[in-house]
Amino acid sequence: GGPPNRPPRHRRAGVLQHLEVHDEGPARPRQPPAAPRRLRGVPRRILAGRADDPPQLRVPQPDPAAQQRRRPRLADREAHLSGRQSESRAGQGRRRQHPPPRSRQPRHELVRRFNEENNEEAGEHWTPRDAVQLMAQLVFLPVADQIKSTTYLLYDGACGTGGMLTVAEETLQDLAAERGRQVSTHLYGQEINAETYAICKADLMLKGEGEAADNIVGGAEHSTLSNDAFRSHEFDFMLSNPPYGKSWKTDLERMGGKKDMRDPRFVIEHAGDPEYSLVTRSSDGQMLFLANKLSKMKQDTPEGSRIAEVHNGSSLFTGDAGQGESNIRRWIIEKDWLEAIVALPLNLFYNTGIATYVWVLTNRKPEHRRGKVQLIDATQWFRPLRKNLGKKNCELGEDDIARICDTFIKFEETKQSKIFDNAAFGYWKVTVERPLRIEGADAERVYKPAEIK
Repeated sequence: GGPPNRPPRHRRAGVLQHLEVHDEGPARPRQPPAAPRRLRGVPRRILAGRADDPPQLRVPQPDPAAQQRRRPRLADREAHLSGRQSESRAGQGRRRQHPPPRSRQPRHELVRRFNEENNEEAGEHWTPRDAVQLMAQLVFLPVADQIKSTTYLLYDGACGTGGMLTVAEETLQDLAAERGRQVSTHLYGQEINAETYAICKADLMLKGEGEAADNIVGGAEHSTLSNDAFRSHEFDFMLSNPPYGKSWKTDLERMGGKKDMRDPRFVIEHAGDPEYSLVTRSSDGQMLFLANKLSKMKQDTPEGSRIAEVHNGSSLFTGDAGQGESNIRRWIIEKDWLEAIVALPLNLFYNTGIATYVWVLTNRKPEHRRGKVQLIDATQWFRPLRKNLGKKNCELGEDDIARICDTFIKFEETKQSKIFDNAAFGYWKVTVERPLRIEGADAERVYKPAEIK
């Protein structure tokens, strides 16, 4: 008497199916399975199957094709964040993710932001890696074939976080390896800022260069100008980016002032003057960093020393005849140490948009350069950044660096390269005084100052 038995209804993962139920009652004809119904939100592929298969409870399995399409996206996001290579799955092979440019790596970006937040002066702390690469190439390429399997000393008197020293070391090692030479390098640096000095020292120690870290001196009491840490040292290669327009009045007072200055780096014998002063204005000491390096050049070796230093435009023209800045330029040119000055693009640095220049000097000029100075205009050789980094809106690409270095090495007159004799940069300042002329004055009479209006 009761109602006929009906298959119970089961719900699994949004799919309804009928299951056949057997009991001890009279046999009943087998009912054909109901066609699977598609429910809202359930993909058709989950309901796919053969009509003559016995009905069964089916739990939907994840679709491999869909996973294959989704997984590379996640891998690409991870590779974008880490800068490493990602491996796409399901037979798609390896996809190389290029690391971010050096200037945008996290450590460099943190240093740049620290620099901006502390309102540091232009050129302090941080030099873009593309500018450092250019300076290293200008220092090493002209003497690349003269590199020997020996030990070289590298120095930076305003080393900041030490990037310029490490890039210079890598460049020297690469050039030596290309020529089958094995060189040993020792890095020396001095930095007055305690924070960046600590970063520099820690960076070298983390790289396993603890011995090199011992040659980095820094802190508020270790100013390069007033407290030279390497008085008796001479170096093979020197690179630096000193602070521009920063007062060194405190250092000047520690050294006894201009009148009592006795530091042999800044009071020298030149042009018959036993007390030829290189002391600049107290409001800007960048030229003194260059004089400091010139005092540390090797004089008794065939290769001598090479220097590359970044300056702003004031180093080219400030200082009257007989003043410190002018005396430094005169001393350099009369000694025939200046090889070239390279004008860099504007807005190349992170915290300043002013014009900057790389001075290249050596006390062993090749024969074809003697008595000459090369001026290179590289202000238009750059590539723009897609997004500004501070005030930096352009960078020197590998092609730009190669173009500048080729122009420097060829030493030819072009639209961007001009060559002048040393004498073209010198001048004499002559003061011409003439008698006072007053209309109606008696030439025979001597007038008092009060009578002259």
